[in-house]
Amino acid sequence: MGNEKIKWTSEVEELIKGAPVFVQPMIRKLVENSARRDGMVEVTKKYVNEVREKSGMGRKINNETKLEEYYAIIGKNPLYAGFHTSNDLIHPGGSGEPIAVDGVWNKMQGISERVSRRALYIHIPFCVARCKFCSFYQSRTNFKELSKYAEYIIKELRLVAESTVGQSMPIHALYFGGGTPTDLSAEDLEMILKYVNSCIPLANDCEITMEGRIHDFTDEKVLACLNNGVNRFSFGIQSFNTGIRQQMGRIDDQEFLLERIARIASYQKAMISVDLIYGLPDQTRKIWLEDLKTVKNAAGIDSVSIYSLKNLPGSPIKEMVSNRKLSPPASITEQADLFTITREYFADENCKRLGLRHWAFSNRERSMYNFIPKYNNSCIPVGNGAGGRLAGYSIYQKMKNSEYFDMLDRGEKPIAAVFRASPYAQFEGDIVGSFEEFRQVNLHNLEIKYGDETIISRLSLLLDQWAKAGMVEWNNKTGVIRMTPAGEFYNVQITQNLINYNAISLRTARGKA
Repeated sequence: MGNEKIKWTSEVEELIKGAPVFVQPMIRKLVENSARRDGMVEVTKKYVNEVREKSGMGRKINNETKLEEYYAIIGKNPLYAGFHTSNDLIHPGGSGEPIAVDGVWNKMQGISERVSRRALYIHIPFCVARCKFCSFYQSRTNFKELSKYAEYIIKELRLVAESTVGQSMPIHALYFGGGTPTDLSAEDLEMILKYVNSCIPLANDCEITMEGRIHDFTDEKVLACLNNGVNRFSFGIQSFNTGIRQQMGRIDDQEFLLERIARIASYQKAMISVDLIYGLPDQTRKIWLEDLKTVKNAAGIDSVSIYSLKNLPGSPIKEMVSNRKLSPPASITEQADLFTITREYFADENCKRLGLRHWAFSNRERSMYNFIPKYNNSCIPVGNGAGGRLAGYSIYQKMKNSEYFDMLDRGEKPIAAVFRASPYAQFEGDIVGSFEEFRQVNLHNLEIKYGDETIISRLSLLLDQWAKAGMVEWNNKTGVIRMTPAGEFYNVQITQNLINYNAISLRTARGKA
């Protein structure tokens, strides 16, 4: 078939639109690649469902799902054994009921929300260059369009600011994500931040994070942020090793990165966090350990977030490896070893662990935004392709700039898909958030909180199996589940499987009642 264009039926288009917006590109790429391998010209709904089932994406719980499907594999080393389920999930989460988009914002905007904490997420989906490991790339930076986009961000923020739901509670964490928010001009950064500070109800201790790259983050841009309330920077370094960086499409070398970070930190007005990824092609144990030492000892870095490489459909790495233009990334076994090195190094260096993948080197790091959405608290989405949660609904926004602009011109919030939260949403949030923040969950406390005395008894069979497999330490008398090192490595599968197991065990219990 070569590069022959794949035909998508209207039925398939509607099916894919039903998926969360941020995973739609991955589903499309996965299906396209499979269709080309299978010699198909037209993709049908049946074929898409077959591909998703084989890959583990979009998996649903149905009446035929067996509880044993959520068990861990019992092997000599649980770090290498893992689970039967896929390791390619990005985030754990519960299910929701899709509802019609029309009129939903009119309903939401009149709600006076009362939750424990709230966040605001502003999405800037432009990048000056695409990283080889990225499956979420949307648009190459066009500075004329980026300036127009900033004006439309103000339009959307105005919809939020003028609504009852927007004003009903303070925002405790504001996060500019992407894409590359630091590609915005100093003038546009200042414009957006000034509007937020004057019109959005921010808590006195609101954490305001600007995510981005060191590249082209000039002093003028830095000061536009610092003079308008930004108190946290998050830079996607991924690796300090110059060779690894440039192979992955990053621009600047290690020397420039360290000098620039020290310069930004010298203002003493915001803390700095960086991201690192392990499992990249040609990233040996020695190189990874050097990355850990560099991030720990670098001047001005207050914390680090550590992520494993997710070699997903849609990332250039897959195609480059298949064309033998790039070495294969680390296997799951090799990633497990790199994760072990990470835990041991930061423990030996007396670094404060703030969660599953966050370590702090100073007391300035609070990492608030990293946890608020995890607990299924509200996170108001703003921007093309943004996703969030508000007033009991999960919201995913339009991804095409033209559609985003058109809806805002009509005075409408650019919502693409909405899901009503399941009855278990808050329980699921407690599971996800507690595992993420503390690496443990107290089920006895959740039985009290939700008035359900069956939680421990329903989940014990699964947790006993996980304990035998070495994934958790589990005490059914206290109700406390603690992740082992292997459990931490397979944290997404553990959390997702527990959520799914809870749902199906509830159905099973009710069916017997």
